[in-house]
Amino acid sequence: MRTFDRAVVTAAQKLTYSPKLVNCKPVQSTYLFRANFAPGP
Repeated sequence: MRTFDRAVVTAAQKLTYSPKLVNCKPVQSTYLFRANFAPGP
């Protein structure tokens, strides 16, 4: 696995998710994980 791919997977694994709540009940929603990379020095 390439270094950037590995970094994205590692970052995604550390995330936590809580569902959207309406009237104190979880409802269907979506979650987007976006990874942006910039060139290093």
